[in-house]
Amino acid sequence: MWLTKNEKKILGLLLDNSRISDTSLAEKVGISSQAIGRIRRQLEEEIIKEYSLKLDNKELGVELFAMLIVSLEKANKPDAEKKIAEFKNTISFFKTLRGKEEYILILGFKDIEEMNSIFNPAAQNKEAIANFLTVKEIIPFCYSNILKDSSKDIWMNAINHLGVKSVKFIQNDKTDYNKTQ
Repeated sequence: MWLTKNEKKILGLLLDNSRISDTSLAEKVGISSQAIGRIRRQLEEEIIKEYSLKLDNKELGVELFAMLIVSLEKANKPDAEKKIAEFKNTISFFKTLRGKEEYILILGFKDIEEMNSIFNPAAQNKEAIANFLTVKEIIPFCYSNILKDSSKDIWMNAINHLGVKSVKFIQNDKTDYNKTQ
């Protein structure tokens, strides 16, 4: 994929603040807000999948997390994948490349009691996610132990390593000129 210098600048600024206005982007990039709007719409069609909201887990009472390494029962695999992905405590859900039908789950809980209730056989009902998987390892950690929780740096690195394309502009007032960004 190739991006213009302006597209790269705009993506970097959006990574810093996805709520930044087109007017502010225009001032920082040095082009019109109309051009910013066109570039933003194009980026939203091609690589920006969504704008998201990051909330404070601690303020909301989600203070315990667990990384689980699990395997799924083959007979229930498609149904289990769907149920785990839709489970209210699931934050992230990955299939590993280890070739052992292993998955990694990142789950969030308000406390240890809530976490234990998910895996306690006596408390489980037939819809509990623990019924669809075999837990190989649970690694619990607290909110205060999260040292980094952002993909921004890897995205910025990827953007910086993309090729730069040149763009030729033609004004609508019949004055033609070429400008390379």
